[in-house]
Amino acid sequence: MCRTAHAQRDLFNVPVSTGTIQSFIHGAAGALTLTFDQISQAILAEAVVHFDEAGMRVEA
Repeated sequence: MCRTAHAQRDLFNVPVSTGTIQSFIHGAAGALTLTFDQISQAILAEAVVHFDEAGMRVEA
């Protein structure tokens, strides 16, 4: 979360504490629970699903 806070400050000149970021994450997770469950059920109902396993490396 420190990297997110630093990026927010550097990119948008808006200082945000890590606690605020954690609060946003917690709120978003709660708001997206139903959507996540619906997507999960739709994937599980399919006979075949495809996933992109390409990775992305971020150097700190």
